[in-house]
Amino acid sequence: MEKLYIPEGESTPGFVIKPESGEIMFWGQACPEDAYQFYEPIINKLKEYLDDLPPKVTFTFNIVYYNTASSKIIISILQMLEAARRSGSDIRILWYYDPYDEDMMIAGEDFSEIVDLPFELKPLDNE
Repeated sequence: MEKLYIPEGESTPGFVIKPESGEIMFWGQACPEDAYQFYEPIINKLKEYLDDLPPKVTFTFNIVYYNTASSKIIISILQMLEAARRSGSDIRILWYYDPYDEDMMIAGEDFSEIVDLPFELKPLDNE
């Protein structure tokens, strides 16, 4: 599989899959106007990548804001990662948040309770 890169937009998150290193990143504002249209190619590519059961995946979230539709997608992504872990992939989640944004820290905690995945909450260094 080739690398997938979607640049961050004003209301859309950036997304990258680096198959050679097992890194996946999701960052920025996650509030696309048409969530289904925006996320469909990302979900399809992620399914394709995870279907091959990569040995190790580090998924980094660095979201500053997300809407309800995006939260549903985040849950779907986490569930896909959980299934890959049950099938033998070593999956690790890094959830970065601004230390002054308690809501985003709590969101990470909430998402971590939905799935059985190693989940690290990491405050960003804003200095």
